[in-house]
This record gives sequence, C-alpha cells and structure tokens, in this order.
Amino acid sequence: MTPLVRDGCLFGFAGQSDQLAELVCHEITSGKELWRDDLGRTFGRANLLATADGVLCLGEFGELAWLELTAKGAKVIGRTKLFDAPETWTPPALSHGLLYIQQNEPGRDGTKP
Repeated sequence: MTPLVRDGCLFGFAGQSDQLAELVCHEITSGKELWRDDLGRTFGRANLLATADGVLCLGEFGELAWLELTAKGAKVIGRTKLFDAPETWTPPALSHGLLYIQQNEPGRDGTKP
C-alpha cells in the first residue's frame, strides 16, 4: 500500500491480511517505530494520500477517511463508506479538485467495479 513521508516520519500500513493490518509510524532519521494503530480494524490494508487539506486514507473495503497523522499518533477526523467491496487496492488520485477512487472487485451488494 502507498506510504507517506511527513514531518520526519514515514507512515504506512503493515500487515499481510486485513485482520493483521495496522497503520505504523517510523521516525525517518533513526528508523525507530514510534507507534502502531489498527484504526478500529475497519480499514484493513490502506493507501494514504497527502493533500493540501490533510491526509486521505482509502481502506481495502471501500472506506475513506481524513486522518491527522503526527509522530504521537493517528486521529480519524472523518470517515465514510463509499462501497462495500473487497480488494480496493488502487491508490486514490486527486486531479483538478476531483478525487478518483477505483472499486476493483464487485461489491457485496452486487455493484459493479
């Protein structure tokens, strides 16, 4: 998943399955792990996208959130469920004020990718 460098830290999701995925923060200069957070176990593995207004997080099951990330921890500012589909692994993209999201697999409610 796509990591993010910000304020001397590397933020990214670590884990081999949705049940084991956690957002992790490492200090860049020392490589020291500062914290881990599973964000309520609803995101699974996720991509991070830095914007002028903050950090967007797109989870592998179609959940989108604004995050506040610091060396002391993560805070979910807002969140919404865009769709209920597995394997939403394509990183989100921002262009000309529009956010583009890819639903990779059919949704559990029958929605098409």
